[in-house]
Amino acid sequence: SMAKHRSTTSKLLPGETSIDRAHPSLRNGSLTLDWRICLPNGDVVHKRTKARKGTRHADLRARAHATAAKVLEEASPQALQSSWKLTDGFATYIDQVSRERLSEARLAPRTVVEYNRALELLINASGKATIEQMCTPRALKNLLSSIEKSNGPGTAHQARTVLSKYVLRPLAGLDQLIPSRHLLDDVDHGRSERRSELPAALTKDEWSKVLEHLLERSPELGIEVADAWNRKRAILKSAQTIKLTLLQMVTGMRLSEALSLTWDDVTVKSGQTYVSIRDSKTGRPRTIPMLDERVAMLLTRDESPFVIHSPTTPTKWDSANAGAAVRAFYPVLAEELGIPVLAEKRTHLWRATLNTILAESVPSSTRAAFLGHSESVNERAYTANVDLSKLRAQLS
Repeated sequence: SMAKHRSTTSKLLPGETSIDRAHPSLRNGSLTLDWRICLPNGDVVHKRTKARKGTRHADLRARAHATAAKVLEEASPQALQSSWKLTDGFATYIDQVSRERLSEARLAPRTVVEYNRALELLINASGKATIEQMCTPRALKNLLSSIEKSNGPGTAHQARTVLSKYVLRPLAGLDQLIPSRHLLDDVDHGRSERRSELPAALTKDEWSKVLEHLLERSPELGIEVADAWNRKRAILKSAQTIKLTLLQMVTGMRLSEALSLTWDDVTVKSGQTYVSIRDSKTGRPRTIPMLDERVAMLLTRDESPFVIHSPTTPTKWDSANAGAAVRAFYPVLAEELGIPVLAEKRTHLWRATLNTILAESVPSSTRAAFLGHSESVNERAYTANVDLSKLRAQLS
């Protein structure tokens, strides 16, 4: 009978690799073998071994096995135990061990950048505390709460993910330490109960109220800075924050997508403005319509190649700075317009709002394509030929 072979994607046990099941291929003139290895703590790491074209497959696999042996040796609990003690600095451990683990993970480039930023926040918030001092539920909750206070709940949630996967899991190899992978079970990273009770999206009337207000809002409104130079800077920031909010409101673009949008990505066809999103979180480009042409008219072109740019320069607006501007602006809107959810939610609110409003008459596949959801079954990048009248009808 024919022998059964394990799939190259089947689950690995600690210490196992997929080297002997993986298939070598030619890439850019080199013989390449992509394989996986399961570390002693259960984490699976993706690796790639290369050799010159013409190398025997057996020799390529032998090279990969040698690499795997080294990886397992370095990742073994004994190796970790001999390298680190409970009295060592928690921040130093993150900088040396967690950063290396993150570099070995197969993640999207954008995710790598965001996770490395989360590592920096964890390092800075840890101060001079030792591993032993930080590895308690109370210490970890305080750590994440401090990050949330300075950077918002979304960043704290991301820091919690990084903390769990790349900081606490490897620490399972240290003796005397309580099972580190369970330390975060009861840690809610400082999210308040009030926030969890708020709706995740605005109603259609609330969305319209915010839109009409922002279309007429002067960037000078609420600026109480006496110094002429700083007042000018504050007004410029206010103007870009208003435009950013409006752009996201009528496109459902993610913050990173909106900040990366250039004027070359904006086109007009039959009186309708479209934006092409090439640098998407899901890796799937899409071209979508602005759902209110008044916003397109407000977004006038200047010397910057970016539609939304740094308030004081024509360069791309740093996502951290833009996020901080939004965090300061939304609570002001919440109070002025009487919409409490704006004080707690951030830019993802507009995606949830559009998805909810459009759900009444727009098919799920069309909404997924419009918002760039990874679960979309629509493989077309261009969604301009959908029935725009239905989209607009739900928003009018």
